Amino acid sequence: MLDTLPPPITDDNSEKKIHQTADEVPLFSVGCEMEDYTEKKACADKKMLEHIYMNVTYPYEARINGIEGTVVVSFIIEKDGQLTNIKILRNPGGGLGEDVERVIKAMPQNWRPAIINGEPVRFKYALPVKYRLETNEETKKFLEEQRKQQEQEKKQSKRRKKN
Repeated sequence: MLDTLPPPITDDNSEKKIHQTADEVPLFSVGCEMEDYTEKKACADKKMLEHIYMNVTYPYEARINGIEGTVVVSFIIEKDGQLTNIKILRNPGGGLGEDVERVIKAMPQNWRPAIINGEPVRFKYALPVKYRLETNEETKKFLEEQRKQQEQEKKQSKRRKKN
């Protein structure tokens, strides 16, 4: 008869496991010091979106070609709050995906990690970022002029190469 119990069986992959649900999801940790989790989450979501939309730029290529759409980016929030494995899942083109990747990489690296059973865990986060051009007449005219100028420059470049 055994006097002691055998050690518990552990999953060697538990440290590497990436969760998509949690008791408490990760929170962007900039300026939200409330005690109540629900209030803290609402504040963190707002601050994260403010950070993103204050830092995205509309790439020139997308603007002059009238490219709009939603970029979907995913990343892992590690147990220590660092962001890793940034991937663009949907990219309308024109530099939009690259712009979102730049902004995510520049985010503060001190997220509050996801929590399961009181312990921090790795968590996969997906985020849509929308780009929409203004469609007033002045903007349309500017974009059309930019497209024409770009086409003329391409034609001149081809002529120079022939000569």
